Amino acid sequence: MKWTFFVIKSWFLGALFIMSTSAMAESLLTFERILAEPSLYGPTAGRLTFSPDGEQILYLRPSRQDVSITDLWAADVKTGKSTEVLAYKTVAEEGAALSEAEKARRERQRIRTSGIVEYSWPKDRSDRLLVPVDGRLLVVDLSGRKPRVETLTTSETFETDARFAPDGSMVSFIRGRSLFVQAVESQTAIPISPAATDTVSYGVAEFVAQEEMDRDTGYWWSPDGKYIAYAMVDEAQVDIIERVDINANSTAIIKQRYPRAGTTNAHVRLFVAPVDDPSAYQEVDLGADTDIYLARVDWLSGSNGLLVQRQTRDQQRLAVLLANIESGKTEVLWQETADTWINLHHDLYVLSDDKGFIWGSERSGYNHLYLISRSGEVIRPITAGDWQVDALEAVDETNGVLFFSGRQDGALEKHLYQVSYMTDSAPKRVTQAGFWNEADVAPNYQSALVNRSSPGQPPQVGLFDMEGALVRWIEENPLDDDHPYAPYVNAHIQPEFGTITRPDGTALDYMLYLPPGEGVVPGLLEVYGGPGAQLVRRSFGALDVQVYAQSFAVMRLDNRGAAGRGHRFEAPIYKNMAGPEVEDQKLALDFLAKHPRVQAERIGVMGWSYGGYMTLKLLMQAGDKIAAGVSGAPVTKWELYDTHYTERYLGMPAEGEGAVYARSNVFGDIDGLNTPLLLIHGMADDNVLLEHSTALMEALQSKRIQFDSMLYPGQKHGFRGQSIREHLEETTLRFFKRHLLSAP
Repeated sequence: MKWTFFVIKSWFLGALFIMSTSAMAESLLTFERILAEPSLYGPTAGRLTFSPDGEQILYLRPSRQDVSITDLWAADVKTGKSTEVLAYKTVAEEGAALSEAEKARRERQRIRTSGIVEYSWPKDRSDRLLVPVDGRLLVVDLSGRKPRVETLTTSETFETDARFAPDGSMVSFIRGRSLFVQAVESQTAIPISPAATDTVSYGVAEFVAQEEMDRDTGYWWSPDGKYIAYAMVDEAQVDIIERVDINANSTAIIKQRYPRAGTTNAHVRLFVAPVDDPSAYQEVDLGADTDIYLARVDWLSGSNGLLVQRQTRDQQRLAVLLANIESGKTEVLWQETADTWINLHHDLYVLSDDKGFIWGSERSGYNHLYLISRSGEVIRPITAGDWQVDALEAVDETNGVLFFSGRQDGALEKHLYQVSYMTDSAPKRVTQAGFWNEADVAPNYQSALVNRSSPGQPPQVGLFDMEGALVRWIEENPLDDDHPYAPYVNAHIQPEFGTITRPDGTALDYMLYLPPGEGVVPGLLEVYGGPGAQLVRRSFGALDVQVYAQSFAVMRLDNRGAAGRGHRFEAPIYKNMAGPEVEDQKLALDFLAKHPRVQAERIGVMGWSYGGYMTLKLLMQAGDKIAAGVSGAPVTKWELYDTHYTERYLGMPAEGEGAVYARSNVFGDIDGLNTPLLLIHGMADDNVLLEHSTALMEALQSKRIQFDSMLYPGQKHGFRGQSIREHLEETTLRFFKRHLLSAP
């Protein structure tokens, strides 16, 4: 359930706007304006990267003609001058449509725009780019005064997951669920893997790897470009479910291999093949137990071996294997174990000459970085403390320094830090306080590209030195008189931040938006509550809340189980979903009810996905505190959800955990539902299937429990289309107006 707060907000939050005077209407936000163009967030840049030589910064920017389409731009690091590299309209293929495989891949990766949505550099060259467009692969030559575009592939089959070989001489891609390579100067694709069948694919990440494991690929180039490691995925034993896609004018029965909790997963094997002789492949020994997860694959820097991360089905043991690519034999270098579960990450860095590793581990209760010897022993902890490292960003081996993003300055702000990994020293913060920062370190380690925002500043992108000083803006995005948001700045509501302390002393972070003035208003509690997401942070966020906060006190609280505060904070939900989360959100309801500006008898709750599930649980267990609730695309029965996510937190349903699942599902609490409910779901949802809501509908109807519902034909877990989103928001508006704002 790979959902972030910003993604959820863009799909779910409805609109509530009560216009009190015509003068106010000129300066207060409406959802119609939020969804219109130009974007109120101002100019934005996405997928920012440095060129390998560090002289350029590439990024995606919305088209001037259509903000749902993105084009490719570049900024010169020395001058800051930005130029358009490639406009989608100049290379678009008329009538082109995404393949079903690419639609699913983009859904898994949460790609919401169209046009140019990805690009890649060769590892060792800055004069060419690979740009997939409409199923074709384009090579962009940057060596001249103007970019020159060549079409590499022209087959009718959609190519996906394309990338350069390290030296840029070849391109690899998936075609027809098999792995191919093609020389840049050639028109002939060479198969690396065997041909795929109905149930077997090569080089493709299986469903749970893409959806839950943050592994979007199934193949890996060696650093010297001579070998490719690739996964074989056999789904023959995975249950086929029949999912109904109900659209406005048609209904399709989609047969999907979907591994529900407790059922058989895909069987994954790993092979290594020489690029110049693919038939001389070697299988890597992943062990006798085949019911495992292939979590990560990395090459040694000398291209003479693989580091394979193998996770057990119960996700309580993660082994790092060293694989000999000639024999396929493996040995365990080190293991991570946990009594609950192990969170996967990308914090493995192979030091040059394969003399050791940088590794992230939650063994202390917080993710921290460790220096590991070649034999797998811990040499020293690099970071430590009651705070977490989010990600290892870069390693400067010349100076023995690494860069990481993390929360040493508190969970509400994400910063870039640098620290020596050779000596005991304290991390030094690079980015400026008061912002939520996403950083990309320059190849020379002297600067960083920082994408940041704060509650009062929309996203801006700048180049900063390692002392935190601004070098130059890439997208300053100032809130001046020319900014699209300028008419609404004076009415912009900044949230109040605070903590609620549990009886056991645990501090729970919250943020609260209060309407202007001193009057008493209804309250809204916006929930997500599930693992892997964080609502409360110092960032600009979605503007939807600004509309709500014109008439409601809007509160968000990160309960135990939420991300950003270490594994100790997450772990209480183990085999107890909707236990600690519901208890903590009840404290938020009590806080709102006691607030001097909130009408205690008029508090609503809303959420999407896990938040929709939490909304149902709160309505059923704390209905006396809530006046109305909106539940969007909720999980209702965990046996219907996928293996890797569900079993991580609840265990296997067939191994004595039936009571755990029954307690965590919503049906055991259904008699407690006596609060007005609006249930919303997309009728083509391939993540939280519509079956979750239809099962709930039948259960409510059989008990004669009244509720409202709104189903959306053709919509998946994330709603798309301006008119559909406006309808969703208007539906939510009318529901809350009826139950929270109408006179009793």
